[in-house]
Amino acid sequence: MIWRIAMLTMQLGLLAMAGLAFLLGPLSAPIFDRAQGMFISNDGSFRRLAWDAQTEDSSAMGQAARVFSDYPAALVLFYEEEISGEAYFARMADFYPGRQRRALLLLAEIERRTASAMRPLLERHGLAVAGAAGLAAAGRTEAEQQSGATWQKLVAEMASGFPVFVAEFEQLEQLAPASDRSLISVLTRHEVAAIKFAQLEDAGNTESLRPLEEFLAGLSDSA
Repeated sequence: MIWRIAMLTMQLGLLAMAGLAFLLGPLSAPIFDRAQGMFISNDGSFRRLAWDAQTEDSSAMGQAARVFSDYPAALVLFYEEEISGEAYFARMADFYPGRQRRALLLLAEIERRTASAMRPLLERHGLAVAGAAGLAAAGRTEAEQQSGATWQKLVAEMASGFPVFVAEFEQLEQLAPASDRSLISVLTRHEVAAIKFAQLEDAGNTESLRPLEEFLAGLSDSA
């Protein structure tokens, strides 16, 4: 939810291309034929995407996790959501003062560092992603649409909506080859930190920023 809902429609087509490129290999240059809902490889044959992400409409998002069966497509999706998420939180920070602004900037930094930790996986598998400028613009747009939300409403939505993403990231860990799992676990851990923050903040705990700070402190310098 939050920026993820706004990004989903745009990403479906982009992720399909990334997933198929992984399956067909670098010598294929598949083109998506929207009329037929299929990819055409460079030898003229048809290959249907093996990505089965099941989604509900925006009003139902957050009730159940999306279901993934294609590892590279899901990896690209989550990476792109981190890029848009960084821009979302950074822009949201412009609308709140003091400690609230600090929290949102920490969340933006967590998104940035998590994306950085994932980048070697994309390179390892030769996966292409959408342009960072477009992803960031989508995140900022989503933030501007929510600029009138009270802090209490925003935090409550995080506390109730973020847990579904832990289930999605755990799916990705199961799909991932063993060599990728240590980096994939960063996704799960970053969401757990955000949930802990939101739950503590929602309860009025003045130590709510600690899970965010501890997550960042625990990342390697390269992330």
